[in-house]
Amino acid sequence: MPVTVTLAGPAPWGFRITGGRDFGKPITVSKVTERGKAAAGDLRSGDIIVAINGESAAEMLNVEAQNKIKQSPGQLQLQVERWQGHPEQVPQERVQGGLECLQRRRPHHLSGQPLPGLCHPHSKEVPPHV
Repeated sequence: MPVTVTLAGPAPWGFRITGGRDFGKPITVSKVTERGKAAAGDLRSGDIIVAINGESAAEMLNVEAQNKIKQSPGQLQLQVERWQGHPEQVPQERVQGGLECLQRRRPHHLSGQPLPGLCHPHSKEVPPHV
């Protein structure tokens, strides 16, 4: 079940993301800055971003998601699928991509057909900070 996180603006929001259609992975929060707006709003490392200000993030390129987040007027509303385990136990492949396929850990709304290129063992993705 998606969780809604609302952050009071303006940017910077205090978190980094990875993934996107260009990486064959869902947009995922890779880092949350301590005492930043995202931390205050309970955004967590490992959260998969389902929607940005009501717009589905499922087919967004990484740069599209970054731009939607950075250009958010006034407040930023994110719908996220939350990692159910302890925050310190978020699998590294969920945050960094790793070598393992994420298909079996994908949220229910992404289940069914595998995303093309879901595994990228040679990807050198550097998470942007938004």
